[in-house]
Amino acid sequence: MLENGVHYPVSENAPNLRGRIGRRSSHDRSAGLQHIGNMRHHDEKERMAAGARSVVSRTAHWFGAAPLLAVPLQLKALLGGIALLLATSALAVRADEIQMPFDAGEDLAYAITWPSGLSVGSARFRARPKGDGWRFEMTVEASVHEFAVDDAFVSETDANLCSSRFEKHVRHGTKRAHEALRFADGTVERTNLDPVRPSPPGTTPVGACARDALAAVYYLRQDLAAGRLPAPGTVHFGAAYDLRLEYEQTRWLPWDEGRRRADLIRVKVRGPASRLEFLAYFGRDAARTPLLFQARMDGESFVMRLAE
Repeated sequence: MLENGVHYPVSENAPNLRGRIGRRSSHDRSAGLQHIGNMRHHDEKERMAAGARSVVSRTAHWFGAAPLLAVPLQLKALLGGIALLLATSALAVRADEIQMPFDAGEDLAYAITWPSGLSVGSARFRARPKGDGWRFEMTVEASVHEFAVDDAFVSETDANLCSSRFEKHVRHGTKRAHEALRFADGTVERTNLDPVRPSPPGTTPVGACARDALAAVYYLRQDLAAGRLPAPGTVHFGAAYDLRLEYEQTRWLPWDEGRRRADLIRVKVRGPASRLEFLAYFGRDAARTPLLFQARMDGESFVMRLAE
């Protein structure tokens, strides 16, 4: 099946889903969500068999648009978009009392490519326990022609993956930004860390369990492992972004010399001055590993793929 410029064979277990991306009825989506729920027991058995085995994966990051020098704002949206995934609150318990689909010490590496397959950089996701909660890190390094990207994001959460602090340090060409978000007492305080262009902090009310964009990526994996898909809501990546996730189908992806089974999720993001829509493929393994992200801009398809 040819989709967005890339050929993907549809699972033989779901032939009725062929060619219906973007045109699914409400009945199809309900059936799809029910299919995720039906696989929950199977996934739990896989997780038990996996035990404490580390699932070390890599994926891919995508950049988009042509020409590249005309897309710094789109590039910024894409870098944040992969992380703009929603979550809700849970009961307060210790991190070691909550079973996460990802392992402590997980390290995922991604290759950033153009549609031709030319590699232009790499990205990395890391997860570490910190106290009763978690510390997540994401880094991106890429360069095409004279446009360089060098980004770093850090998220700190409690055991329920509710954010306590988020930092982002980005350099896109000549543009730089350094910000911190502090979540406490039903508010998020946004602070500019750039000493060259200082500005007073701003405070915004949030829910009891607000999440930054990076923490929300890991929460989505936890929800998928439990057979759920988060409802529409808000995540924080400096500014607040509205997020909607739509299950499309389960399919087989060609993978090196074999193939891997994945759930296809359509991600729709709306920010104060931007909109972004892309496809995300999450593996059906116990860790719900992100395998592939695909965005289409200016008629071109750009891919971020897990690097084995």
